[in-house]
Amino acid sequence: MGNSTRAEQFYRLTLEDPKVAEDLIYRSVVYNQLGVVNKKLGQRDRAVDYYEKSLEMKLQYHPEKSMSIATAHSNLGELYREKGDYQKAAFYYEKVLEVEEENNFINAPFREHIATTFNNIGALYHAQQLYSDALKMYGISLRLRLTAEIPSNHPSLVRTYNNIAQTYQAQGDPAQALEYLEKTLEIKVNSLPPKHGDFAITYNNLALALNDQGRYEEALKYMKMAYEIDILNLSADDPDVIEDLKFIADLEKQIAETTVKTDE
Repeated sequence: MGNSTRAEQFYRLTLEDPKVAEDLIYRSVVYNQLGVVNKKLGQRDRAVDYYEKSLEMKLQYHPEKSMSIATAHSNLGELYREKGDYQKAAFYYEKVLEVEEENNFINAPFREHIATTFNNIGALYHAQQLYSDALKMYGISLRLRLTAEIPSNHPSLVRTYNNIAQTYQAQGDPAQALEYLEKTLEIKVNSLPPKHGDFAITYNNLALALNDQGRYEEALKYMKMAYEIDILNLSADDPDVIEDLKFIADLEKQIAETTVKTDE
């Protein structure tokens, strides 16, 4: 947080430089960075203002269908999605898609770019609980990524598999969610150190999917694995660690109650 605040002060001071004031390109870059910093600070309204100023300037020296403009649209789409303004988010994501389709990004080696856009649109549908539409977009994103020139353990594949899993989970289909979570885990096992913090997220999600299927002992195994990693990377009073312990206790209680019913 402190570094971001200092960065904002630096960029604000930069804008006061007379040379910067006369340089449209430089100013557009500074406004973009102010947007990045304010997003990190959680100041989404201010971030939107800065991104929009940057976009307005970029449109004066970049073609409307250039990748620089598409990136600016994507940044705004993400912010509006986070703000819950789904109509504006959709507007900006469609702008990105127009640029990428016009520039034939459906073809390698740029396929990953358009795959990211479909993934973002999927996230937008998910946020609106339009799960079937979200799965359709995630499916397109996945097919593009599987045929793109990226490694088989690329982080973007992890994100897409995980997004699909979370959507199935939200739909009430934990069995399908589990299938994609296992794909997520497989990539992480082959690309990350065994105690990496990202494993805790996947173990937790696996536990949730298994719990929803009544597979409590398997869920408990993964939840304990999540806790072991979280306690290595977080403090004992961190909310995630506390939630881990609560879930473990709930699962142990559920297992005990199930055992009693079986014995009766």
